Amino acid sequence: MKSEVQEEYDGVELALPEVIRIEPSSVCNLRCIHCPTGIHSDDQKRRGIMSQETFDIVLREIKEINPNEVILFHGGEPFLNKNIFHMIQQIKSLGINFVRTSSNGMLFGGEMLTKAIQSGLDGIDFSLDGDSAEENNRIRVGSDFQTVVSIIEKLIHMKRKLNSHTPEISISICQFPTKQDLELRRGPRIPKHIEDYFSGYNTSEIQFKLFWSVAWIGLPSDTSDYYLNKPVSEDYLSNHCDQTHKQITIRHNGDVVACYYDTTSQYVLGNIHDSTVREIWNNDRYLKLRRDIRYNECHDHCQNCHVLHTSKYIVRKE
Repeated sequence: MKSEVQEEYDGVELALPEVIRIEPSSVCNLRCIHCPTGIHSDDQKRRGIMSQETFDIVLREIKEINPNEVILFHGGEPFLNKNIFHMIQQIKSLGINFVRTSSNGMLFGGEMLTKAIQSGLDGIDFSLDGDSAEENNRIRVGSDFQTVVSIIEKLIHMKRKLNSHTPEISISICQFPTKQDLELRRGPRIPKHIEDYFSGYNTSEIQFKLFWSVAWIGLPSDTSDYYLNKPVSEDYLSNHCDQTHKQITIRHNGDVVACYYDTTSQYVLGNIHDSTVREIWNNDRYLKLRRDIRYNECHDHCQNCHVLHTSKYIVRKE
């Protein structure tokens, strides 16, 4: 028998998610000024490393769901989890098509270069932000531009040595738009210092992913150099979010949160220690969230989301 919520939101139930996002670690070794994990680094109650017990449950769920992609990254630095390569190998052993992760690069190196290749990892994104090496180091507190690009180069050369096409290597570049950038609807560009540094490598060896810095849940509205903008033109409210329709996010402790941008567990939809992914994915709370988004009745935690509110960015002060 359907619940009252299911009756009210009939037709919203979905097939199981195509993508599963797993958080190996919610702890980070950096204190980035534009990331809730860095800003709320003193909140240890919500942070930790995924236990083997939790991962075993996750692994069973992956086998049951058989998603197209598994992402081993959410709020923290995945390589703080000492079992990360074992996790990758176990997931790949299930026949998952694509497994990827992200890293700030500061802990990567040494035998990790070989392990990343031999584990079966399909893709890895390294994060470098801002318009210069100096700005990267200023906003990504604890990061060092030269250290990270050196590690990326070493991984490229190790792939050459082992004649491996994987993992695909990308640099994820978050930049801060100016008010004029937004008014003219300009997109982010590859910073010259990064383009110059990797000019000797082709697109099969390294790719670039460009983003404007967006408003994550839990961010303050102002810093000394940047501010959360009000929409610069008429802002429309989207009534669709892929995060709630195609991807499920499981935090280090088993909590399922609404989306990639909820790194502080503002909206927990269930826990895999208590329920299966199948049960959580179409429970009353998830159904209501999707229904509210569809009818533009956003929860508080969605109010600054750039997916639903199309002009929400962290803007460079001029």
